[in-house]
Amino acid sequence: MNEEFSKEAGLPFILSISIGPIDFDEQHTDLKDLLKAADKNLYEEKKIKHGKK
Repeated sequence: MNEEFSKEAGLPFILSISIGPIDFDEQHTDLKDLLKAADKNLYEEKKIKHGKK
């Protein structure tokens, strides 16, 4: 879908979005820890999307 959209829009690149979901609950409330975990999940998602291990 991303590749199809990019071609139809005439973009010279493939548009994609990655997110780093995390659990926020009573046990996980420290902002620094939450951001660190979200960042880690984000880059793991990017690796998967781009076929890197």
